Amino acid sequence: MNIHFNTQSIVLSESMRSHCVTKADHLFAVHPQATEIFVSIIHHRSYGQYDVELKVHAEHQWCFVKHSGDEFYHVAAEAFSAMTHKLQKQKTKAKRELRDHSLEVEHDE
Repeated sequence: MNIHFNTQSIVLSESMRSHCVTKADHLFAVHPQATEIFVSIIHHRSYGQYDVELKVHAEHQWCFVKHSGDEFYHVAAEAFSAMTHKLQKQKTKAKRELRDHSLEVEHDE
């Protein structure tokens, strides 16, 4: 499991980093097909908003989510939750396509 951080206009505190690592550990536990996470954190000082962008490599493709808001810990939690949901949808879709393909093969024979 690899976690990479990129920040803009903010110095990442140990608490912020720990929060993201804890959420990433949970994501890796729930979705072992995820191999790499890029966490990009941007703080817009002019209007006090955080953007948390996640890019996750899983099943030979990249998934991307972005959440914004004024409270970092909430925004980060929402981003990781959205990514977990997106990876679950991707996994379900892949299983459905595999099942549908299996049915097509049976009908062809």
